[in-house]
Amino acid sequence: MNILSFGEIIWDVFPEGALMGGAPFNFAAHASKLGAKVYMASSLGNDELGEKALLNADKYGVQKDFIGTVEGKVTGQCLVHLDERSVPTYEIMDDVAYDYISYNEKMSDIYFDAVSFGTLAIRHKFNKASIKEILSKVSCKEVLTDVNIRKPFSSKESVLFCLENSTMVKISDEELPVVLDYVYGENEADYKKAAKKLSETYSNLKLVIITLGPKGAYVYDVKENKEHSCTSPDVKVVSTVGAGDSFSAAFLVSYLSGKSIPECLEKATEVSTYVVMHSGAIPD
Repeated sequence: MNILSFGEIIWDVFPEGALMGGAPFNFAAHASKLGAKVYMASSLGNDELGEKALLNADKYGVQKDFIGTVEGKVTGQCLVHLDERSVPTYEIMDDVAYDYISYNEKMSDIYFDAVSFGTLAIRHKFNKASIKEILSKVSCKEVLTDVNIRKPFSSKESVLFCLENSTMVKISDEELPVVLDYVYGENEADYKKAAKKLSETYSNLKLVIITLGPKGAYVYDVKENKEHSCTSPDVKVVSTVGAGDSFSAAFLVSYLSGKSIPECLEKATEVSTYVVMHSGAIPD
């Protein structure tokens, strides 16, 4: 099973040090741990954080063939500022290496069972053109997009691009009102009705996946016109960082393995529940 994960590699830089993340990399690492061969399409700076990122790719078995280096640009960073009460604020750096991810001709030599990307990586024109080229030139069965609203870099244009170019979309219940506002200029309070409405607007969609935090998750299977839901166990939450990425990875790997939607939901919930019970986006 081959998966291509396109997007940002970001270091969260705290006063005491840096932790590597970025939704597409977290997704790639989890999918790799679940048995898929995952290629990361991203770009790094020619710097220390870039070198460490490559070591982490090796650690999680993520293929580095399509991770490039951009001279003159730093590796992606999110600066975490803590106030006097230790309450964090986040500053995602702009115009960094991952804003310049290029199509690699060798991508077309591989059949991908799925290509995955999100909204942050396509905040600028360069990457939007790159993912368009990738989707037009590589052979793939499914395209999964994960809508990640990251202010101030969320935009109507990026969200619509994701919806228009995917077969499967994952949206959290927190992000759903923003998506609906971008698409329709209004908010449908019932997430089940919203999922069906999105599938009617975008005929390319096969599955609309809505995660509901501690309440579980919901999937609308467009082709079968069936709804599927699951609940989450009541656990002590240590950190939600990376939970959505692990959910997407587990769901997609299960789906590509031929599992039923209920089985995919069960596995995705199991993995994401484990993640929230531990610190770090990719716990052992």
